[in-house]
Amino acid sequence: MLKTVRIIILGAMCTILSAAGFDPPQPAAAKSQADEYEYPFQDPSLPVQKRVSDLLSRLTLEEKVSLMHQYQPAVPRLGIPAFKTGTEALHGVAWLGEATVFPQAFGLAHTWDRYLIKQIGSAVGDEVRGFHHLDPAANGVNVWAPVVDLLRDPRWGRNEEGYSEDPFLTGEIATAYASGLRGDHPFYLKTVPTLKHFLAYNNETDRGFISSSIDPRNMHEYYLKPFETAISKKAAYGLMPAYNSVNDKPAILSPLLDSTVKRRWAGDDFFIVSDAFDPSGIVNDHKYYDSHEKAHAHAVKAGIDNFTDQGENPELTRNALTGALKQGLISEKDLDQALANTFSIRFRTGEFDPDELNPYSRLTDDVINSPKHQLLAKKAAEKAIVLLKNDRDLLPFNARKNESIAVIGPFGNALYEDWYSGTMPYRKTPLDEIADKIGKDRVSFAEGLEQSGFKSALTGKFVTAGRDGKQPLTAAADKLEKSAAFDAADWGESIFTLRAQANGLYVSLQDDGRLIADQKQPNGWTVKETFQFEQQSDGTFAIKNTANGKYLTAGKDGTLTAAAEKPATAAEKFSKTIIKSGTDEAVQLAKSADKAIVFVGNNPYINGRETEDRKDITLPPAQENLLKAVSKANPNTVLVVTSSYPFALNWAKAHIPAIIYSAHGGQEAGSALADILYGDVNPGGRLTQTWHTSVKELPDMMNYDIIKGKRTYKYFVGCFRSATGYPIQRFATAI
Repeated sequence: MLKTVRIIILGAMCTILSAAGFDPPQPAAAKSQADEYEYPFQDPSLPVQKRVSDLLSRLTLEEKVSLMHQYQPAVPRLGIPAFKTGTEALHGVAWLGEATVFPQAFGLAHTWDRYLIKQIGSAVGDEVRGFHHLDPAANGVNVWAPVVDLLRDPRWGRNEEGYSEDPFLTGEIATAYASGLRGDHPFYLKTVPTLKHFLAYNNETDRGFISSSIDPRNMHEYYLKPFETAISKKAAYGLMPAYNSVNDKPAILSPLLDSTVKRRWAGDDFFIVSDAFDPSGIVNDHKYYDSHEKAHAHAVKAGIDNFTDQGENPELTRNALTGALKQGLISEKDLDQALANTFSIRFRTGEFDPDELNPYSRLTDDVINSPKHQLLAKKAAEKAIVLLKNDRDLLPFNARKNESIAVIGPFGNALYEDWYSGTMPYRKTPLDEIADKIGKDRVSFAEGLEQSGFKSALTGKFVTAGRDGKQPLTAAADKLEKSAAFDAADWGESIFTLRAQANGLYVSLQDDGRLIADQKQPNGWTVKETFQFEQQSDGTFAIKNTANGKYLTAGKDGTLTAAAEKPATAAEKFSKTIIKSGTDEAVQLAKSADKAIVFVGNNPYINGRETEDRKDITLPPAQENLLKAVSKANPNTVLVVTSSYPFALNWAKAHIPAIIYSAHGGQEAGSALADILYGDVNPGGRLTQTWHTSVKELPDMMNYDIIKGKRTYKYFVGCFRSATGYPIQRFATAI
C-alpha cells in the first residue's frame, strides 16, 4: 500500500524584526552638530537618506566613479574609509583563516530548524565582525550569503551551496540564516547578507553565457519565490545576479532587478552587487554588447550598484563608466542613485558612527571559534544527520556491550573542507570519536584504498616522493620502498588522487609542470591534485593530470613533469605494482569485528563543485566494490554516506541493513556521528531533495521547466522510498 508522508516542523515561527520605520540611534549626550561633526553625513541623529544625500553632494564625479568598484577606496578629505564588498560566509567565515566550520549549507537545510539556523547565522555574523575587528579594510561586513538557488537537478556542481529543491523551504531557511547574519538591532546591521544568485542558475557547464528558458508559471511559482521571501521579510539587504542569461538576456541586465527586487520587495536600504568578472562577461562571454561602456551603462540602468571585476584592480570598471558618462549612456544622476543604495547600507553597518552606538562594533576576534560556537557546530552536525534505513534495529549500537567495531572507508578518518568552507581549527573524525566513546582497543580501521608503486619504462625505476614536501616526483628508486608507495583514491568518473606514503600529502601539479606531494587535501579554484590512468595496449599506464590535461613525462634524471599532449607520443609509460589491496585489508577487519561501518562519499573539490557539474549520480566504483565486499564479510554493516549531493544507492538500499546520510558536517562531524551511532542523540535530519535511482530519471540539464520536466518531489512521477522503507509518491511538505 502506498503511504503519503507529510513532513511537519513543530514550533513557532521565529519573529523577524523589520528595520523599516525605525529612527536612527541617538547619541546619549547630544551635542550641537557644529561642535561635534564637520559634515552633516557624520551626524548619527539624522535620517539615513539625509546623510546619504549630504555625502553624495560632497563627492567629485571622479570619486563617484571610483566608488562603483567592489574595492571602494577611501576618500581621506571627507574622512570616508575604504570599504570592500564580498566576505564569504556560506557556512562559516571562509578564506580568512581558522574559523568555526558548520555543516555545508545543504546539510544545514536538513535540520528543517529555523531557530537553529538563525543561531548559526548569528554566530557566523559574530565571527565576520571578529575578523573585521582584526582588519577593517580587508575583512568587510558585507557577506555574500546565503545561496538560495533551487536544487532542481542533483547533478549541479554547486549543490552543496543550496538548501533544497522546494521554494518554500529554501525561502524559510535562507530567511533564518540571513536574519542571524543581519542581527536583531532595529537599526544597525551586524553584517549585510547578500543573496546569491539571481536567477534560474542551476548548471555549471557554459554558465557564463548559456540561457535558462523560463515561462511565467515556473518563474513566479518556483524560481522567484525564495528570493522574494528573504528580501520581503527584511532578512537580506543585498542581491547578486547570476552569470547565466534568463530568456536570452544576461541576468545582470534583467529588468526584474529594478522592477521586482527593488521596487516590489526591497524598498529602502538595499543594494545589488555583481558576481566576480560578470560585468566584463557581458561583452566577453555573452557577446551581448561590443563595448564595456555600453555593457556597464545598461547594468547601472538595470539596477547594478556595485561592480565586482578584475579583483582589486578597478581600471576596467573605472574606464567603462567614465566612457559611458562621456558618451551620454548614463548620467551622474545614475551614479548617484547606485551610490545612494550602497551608502545607505554602509551607514547601517555603523562604520561612520561612534562605537558606543553600534553594539556590533564591540565584537572582537575573541568570538572566532569560541566554545559556544563549537557547541553550536556540534548541535548543527547532529541535527543534519539523516537516517535513511534501519532494518533489524541494527542501530543504535550499545556502547556498554563489549562489541568490536571495524571502521572502514576513505571517510572514516577524514573531514574535508569545500571551496566556500572556512579553515577548520580542529577536526573530530568518526574514527577518533568512536574510539573515544568505546575505547581504542575495540576499534580497528582500514581506509580501503589501493596502495601501489609505479615503475617508469624509461628509467626502469620506481617513482618516489620526498618526505619534506619540496622534492619533485622522480623515477629514481631501485626498490619498492615506502618512499615509492602511493595511496590511490577513486572519486568516480575515472578521477583519482595520489597520496604519498612518504609524507601523507597529496601529489599536486606545480606551475612549472613538475609534481610534488605537498597538499593536505585537493583544493583551489583549479584542482591540481587529480589524475586519470589510461591503460595502454602493452598493459602499462599513461597518467594524465586533469588540471592541465597533459600526460606525465620522465626526464633523463627521472624527474616527472605533466607536459605531453598525447599518450602515444612523448608520454611516459608506467607499470603498476599493487603493494596492498585496501579491499582485502578491509574484509579481514570486517570478518574479525562484531559490526562494521563503511564510510563513502564525495570529495567536495572533485566531480561536482563550482565550474563542474556531475555526469552521473552513482558512487565511485571502488567505493561501491568496497561496500559490497565488507557487507559480504560482515552482514552487520552500517553504511555512512557523506556527500554534497544525492547518490543513487540502489544496491545499498537492497542489501545494507542501516544507512545514514550527512552532508559534510564541519569540524564536529565525527563527534555528532558517534553520538548518533550510539544512541546518545536521535537522528533528526530530513531530506530536502529527491534521491533518484539513476540519471535516466532526469531530463536534460538545461531543461528548467520543472513541470514538463517532471522535476522535484512536486512533479516527479517515479516512486521512491522514505527513510522507513515505505514506498511514497509525491508528498506535500509543511513547515
